[in-house]
Amino acid sequence: MTNKFRLTNVLNISDIEQFTDIAKKIIAEIESEVGTLAFQMYMDEQNSKCVIYEQFADSDAWITHANSNAAKLLLPELLKHASIEKFEVLGDLSEEAKKTMDGLGAIYLKRKMGFEK
Repeated sequence: MTNKFRLTNVLNISDIEQFTDIAKKIIAEIESEVGTLAFQMYMDEQNSKCVIYEQFADSDAWITHANSNAAKLLLPELLKHASIEKFEVLGDLSEEAKKTMDGLGAIYLKRKMGFEK
């Protein structure tokens, strides 16, 4: 499949300083990934909740991202300081890509209507 898709993660943060230090390393690692089109973090005023928004060119881009050092080495470190509340995938992706997300409790939502410019 070659469809662009997005995902959001809602995380509950237990240690904002450690979380931020590792998040900066993750961003530095993945910023140069060709198929990773967006990676943005939004936090509440108390720095206790974070929403991560990611956009990928296609399933192959996600698989590359899932096999990166950021995902394999840094993400487990990040999750020592935060827990996943919700993980939603927006759009269509391959079964192979889904296999890399299933262990994280992903919820898959297919586009039913709307447009993108």
